Formats: sequence, C-alpha cells, structure tokens
Amino acid sequence: MDLDKLLQHINIGEDHEIEFKSADGGLPNNIWETVSAFANTDGGYIILGVSESKSGLIISGVNKPNGLLKNFWNNHNNSRKLSTSICSNSDVQVLEVEAKNLVIITVPRAKRTQRPVYINNNPMTGTFKRNFEGDYCCSPEEVRQMLRDAANEPQDIQILEGFNSFAEFPILYVLSIAHK
Repeated sequence: MDLDKLLQHINIGEDHEIEFKSADGGLPNNIWETVSAFANTDGGYIILGVSESKSGLIISGVNKPNGLLKNFWNNHNNSRKLSTSICSNSDVQVLEVEAKNLVIITVPRAKRTQRPVYINNNPMTGTFKRNFEGDYCCSPEEVRQMLRDAANEPQDIQILEGFNSFAEFPILYVLSIAHK
C-alpha cells in the first residue's frame, strides 16, 4: 500500500478492505479474527499504529515494530493459532509516517482449497468473514460450505449418472453455472 492511499484511508476510515488497529500494547489479540476474515473474503490491509480519537483516526505509531513483527510471525506460523499461514514476508512492511512507525500487513485472499482459514484450532468457532468495516464469525453452514468447496474436485463438476444430456435436467445445469 502506498503512502497516499494510506493517508486517504485514515481520513475516510475503515471499510471492507482496510482495518486500523492501535497496537499500543503490542500485537492486538483480535488481529487474528481480521486475518481470518480477510483471508476468507477478498483480502485486505491491516494497519497497526493507528488509533481512534474523538476527532477520528490518528497516527499513533508502533513503539517496537521488530518485537511486534516477531510476535506476529510466531503466531502466524503456529497452526494452533492460525490454520493456514496465509501471508509471506513480502506481505508485511514497516512504513514511517509523520516520524512514527506503522506496520502494514497485506492479507491475501485464501485460495478455495485453503478455506476456511480459522483461528484457535476450531473451524466452527474460529472462522471469520469481512462485512463492510467489521469481522463476523461465520455460521456453521458457511463453514461447511467452505469445507465442501475446498475439496480437490468442486461439487458442481461431478457427472450425474443416468442422464444423457443437460437438456434432460436443465435445472441442475443452470444451478451449476450460477454456482461458478
């Protein structure tokens, strides 16, 4: 994320692709919900070192970015914390803005076969998605859908036994196309 886009978002606020977190006391505990949500939705940016005030968002900075990054990577690569290591080294950067350090984490969208990306070793209670500016815990049905879709062969690619053409069963053909 470039500096101009970052500063523009600080003035606008959070949305479906950007989340600001203070990180005054170190790595925020709820960062993993946001990593899961971005990975399971369309990806996004987590900006550490931006705080909320009465007048809006302000750049508060991160005091010890190296320690924070060490904590991030230790948890990111721990399968008991995060089911899939979704970020790479190039997805994390420290940027100096107004003489303060910000940590910018780019969370890519997980591939179909990687979803659901969940936290705390429990897909049913630890799978999140992003909805506008917030993260929400997925319902058991949403989790089951992601698990079905993660199979090596998607459900809609299977051949139906006993049918010679799609003309014999047009509803399934339409549903198959709509699912893609």
